[in-house]
Amino acid sequence: MLSYKEFRAKFWNGIATPSSTVYCIQVTYRLSRELAFIFYRLGISPNTISGLSFLSAMVAVGAILFFPTSLGAQILALIMFQLCYALDCADGQVARAAGKATQFGKFLDLVLDRFNNFLAFTGYYAAYVLSSAGGGGLGGLLWGEPGSGSAPVTGVDPRELLLFFLAFSGYQLFVITNMIRGFVWSSHQGFARRAMTRSLVRRIITLPYELMDQGVHFLMLSLAYIFGLILPALWLYGFLGWVMFLLLLIVLKRNPLLEQK
Repeated sequence: MLSYKEFRAKFWNGIATPSSTVYCIQVTYRLSRELAFIFYRLGISPNTISGLSFLSAMVAVGAILFFPTSLGAQILALIMFQLCYALDCADGQVARAAGKATQFGKFLDLVLDRFNNFLAFTGYYAAYVLSSAGGGGLGGLLWGEPGSGSAPVTGVDPRELLLFFLAFSGYQLFVITNMIRGFVWSSHQGFARRAMTRSLVRRIITLPYELMDQGVHFLMLSLAYIFGLILPALWLYGFLGWVMFLLLLIVLKRNPLLEQK
């Protein structure tokens, strides 16, 4: 079994990829490295860690749905979503360190990643709807506590709901397409950073790309909800999702340097 120094030397130095964002390198990877070593020494399987990542997202969403106006629940959700992403990064490190990397584990990790994205985006919007209807929370809706009733369902503005659907669609399209391109175009990872190192286009693309990082996405939505700005944050991510999705399609279609696996 590897020591901490050996584990760090073997798996920390090469963890960052050309597409890794600044936040991911400076914050998430540092936390995930410590968690990965603990799980590795305890003998916890990578798939279990993936499940814990999903469970962390469930706890975060549950907190804000049942207590949408509670600052404590909002802070808990922020922490649990960051833990969710750190665990998501840790499972792969443990898999390589313990020699337990499998195709099923990789598939499970990708599926749960998409569920975590879904939970964050829809969970914060649902919590906003519940808080706007009187703050009764999901418990009030399910069990008829005073001040709740059916308001969270019937009080949704159809135009607002349509905008949410468009924003959600744009974000998910980018996330899914970005995931697929990693399997189909092996040379595309970090392409914008390599090909446009000093260009204005690279500078324009870098900021939205940093914002689309899952850890930053979780952090931005959590802070936006705490400060009452969740709708603008969702619309922003929807807009960026559509823009990045279309740019990704253009790059994949027009760039002759991208080789298929």
